[in-house]
Amino acid sequence: MKRIRRLIRQAVMMVIICTAALFAVFAMSPQTGKVIIELAGLLTKKTENTAVSETAEAAGQEEKPSEPVQVDEFDELYYPYYGLLSDEQKLVYQQAYRELLLMDAEIEPEVTVSEEEVSEAAMALLYDHPELFWLDTAFSYQYTEDHVCTKLIMEFNNTAEHIEEAKKLFDQSADAIIKEALSCSGDYEKEKYVHDALLDLAGYDTEASLNQSAFSALVSRTTVCAGYARAFQYLMTRLGIPCYYVTGYAEGEHAWNTVMLDGEFYNVDLTWDEGSLTGYDYFNVPDSRFLETHQRTGRSLKLPACNGTAYASLQDSIRIPDIFRNHDIPEDGFKPGGH
Repeated sequence: MKRIRRLIRQAVMMVIICTAALFAVFAMSPQTGKVIIELAGLLTKKTENTAVSETAEAAGQEEKPSEPVQVDEFDELYYPYYGLLSDEQKLVYQQAYRELLLMDAEIEPEVTVSEEEVSEAAMALLYDHPELFWLDTAFSYQYTEDHVCTKLIMEFNNTAEHIEEAKKLFDQSADAIIKEALSCSGDYEKEKYVHDALLDLAGYDTEASLNQSAFSALVSRTTVCAGYARAFQYLMTRLGIPCYYVTGYAEGEHAWNTVMLDGEFYNVDLTWDEGSLTGYDYFNVPDSRFLETHQRTGRSLKLPACNGTAYASLQDSIRIPDIFRNHDIPEDGFKPGGH
């Protein structure tokens, strides 16, 4: 029994001695200490990396950031003037759109239509597609004695001479606004952001070049009613919010927009807001008030009535940053070949 106790005591003493010796070696050896520190660092890094990996995995499961909506080429919800055409006119519209994207200004209709039918199709195209900013609002056509149209001739403005450069500037400006608008919580907030951004970006000037196009507002930064309305229409469509170009009279020939929010339609006039006291006097206004000063004409009479109430003339403040401060956009208009 005594012998067993002695062996146990000896074993305990050996453990104590070995432990003491081990601590002495680490205390005297800087190199050994360094290894321990490095191992500790690796363990820490491993833990951190694991945490980062887990965070990334969790983030991957979250909803991805919103992206601009891809609207079908001729969805009548977004392109209402297309919806007002006959089947033959729609075919002319489709053909013209394809050829204009290829920068072909002369379209020979593939179906039999009169010059009047072609004219309506061309106007519908101009009203529905502000992204075709290189188009002028003038066009002509050729026809036979039987009034069958043989050729539609669209007019290009001077951006067509340097179209790739012009498209780059147009997309850069539009994408900057869209990127910020996509961070807004709902369609109304997106709409108001675009409204404010365009008025912040572009000033009203009757002498502005290319002022009938969205390009004048988004790139040249000076425009008139048509430029404001077409730029607003284009940006809202990119955001998946139906928005139409409207023409009529308001103290003279004028253009503005109809926008749809939650199934209801409203009038929006950026031009008149640009000069109003609050900046929102003509923002989301129902016909009951809007028609006191504005009257639709022509094909715009066939657009939906604006009787919305839920978002009528709300004036919440949404401040916008200087989103163009890092973008090389010319201040004094488009300069072909350099800016």
